[in-house]
Amino acid sequence: MILLQKQCKGLAALRSENHKESSSFGKKNYEMASMCFEKAGEDTWEKRAKTSGFGAAADSLRGSNTQEAHVMFREAAEIFDSIGRADTAA
Repeated sequence: MILLQKQCKGLAALRSENHKESSSFGKKNYEMASMCFEKAGEDTWEKRAKTSGFGAAADSLRGSNTQEAHVMFREAAEIFDSIGRADTAA
């Protein structure tokens, strides 16, 4: 639990302008960011972290497994749409 608290310490920074440099989210540690947001009860931010993780994973699969990448991009787009961020998915 203490380790989780230390790893989640930067959650508040996500709401600031400089969140990309100072958080798990900005360091592309989407799984950790998602878990931290879940523990904090931040549903929208949890979904944003998950979809960003899906997008990054799909991006890395584009060349080797286009079908799986397409599924991941679609899933991310649907979640972005569900939280009113369809523009981000585009």
